[in-house]
Amino acid sequence: MNRSFFFDTSAVVKLYHREAGTDQVEAIFQQTEDILVISELVTIEVYSMFSRKVRAGEITQQAQIKAFENFESDCTHRFIIAPLGSS
Repeated sequence: MNRSFFFDTSAVVKLYHREAGTDQVEAIFQQTEDILVISELVTIEVYSMFSRKVRAGEITQQAQIKAFENFESDCTHRFIIAPLGSS
């Protein structure tokens, strides 16, 4: 049975940086038959969030680069990106 999930930025970040809730988000993400939707805005916010984590010293720049690579791959192969509309 296909289920659909809409991931906001906080859920997406948990896939690339371990924090509270990561296990739950990963469990959903690993169900490849499920449909995962993110907003076009999430694609911008993820870059901003990881840049902030580097500035705050929470992650290294190398970890940021790896997170960006993984996120870009998932945007191509796993997520459906919903465009922003005027409504």
